Amino acid sequence: MKIVFISHWYSENMGYAENCLPEALAKLGHDVHIVTTVAQVYFNQPYYEASYGKFLGPAIMPEGMKEINGVKIHRLPMQLIKKQILIKGLNATIRALKPDVVHAFTHSDINVLRLVFAKIFTPFKLFTANHTSYLGFEVSKKENNTEGVRHDIFRFLIHTLPGRFISWFTEKCFAVTIDAGVVATTIYGVQKHKVKITTLGVNTDLFKADAHMKATMRTELGLKN
Repeated sequence: MKIVFISHWYSENMGYAENCLPEALAKLGHDVHIVTTVAQVYFNQPYYEASYGKFLGPAIMPEGMKEINGVKIHRLPMQLIKKQILIKGLNATIRALKPDVVHAFTHSDINVLRLVFAKIFTPFKLFTANHTSYLGFEVSKKENNTEGVRHDIFRFLIHTLPGRFISWFTEKCFAVTIDAGVVATTIYGVQKHKVKITTLGVNTDLFKADAHMKATMRTELGLKN
């Protein structure tokens, strides 16, 4: 099966869903691709250089394709539309890859909306996700000073309305917590019967029980074994 993941950004040597899930599926024998931008994670944050620069390198990477642990990474140019990241050349790449399944790590998003129209010419099963908790959404609301009636109108037009349209063409929306599921339905417009609550997994190649390592670590920390 050919599976394509869509992510606003991608950084090597990280351990979140966009790194671990595609790699796990590739190990199962699937043809896995990630379509992303030239941006590193949190590339546009003022703390990027201090927090990530030495570890990840430049905030903006070169365009092109690279294979990492069996997963093909396609870095495309991007365009910033206010706070949204537009992946340029997304639909053309989808047409070229001809995937069976496409999974986006967001739901009510301009790139996912474009994927809905891409399905007309390249039929595939579309899955989305919501990793934003209710608390995270409330914090964002305060940071952007969009509370009250103004915020409710903005939310409906920008998130709920397009999110409901997108939901008609998706198979499932995976929410990482119960409240993320509530956000998916009430804010992002996902139909309730299409929301599936599933917690983030663990990369057992990295996080596994090793009795010797555990005993050594406990000794170094001064703990009784």
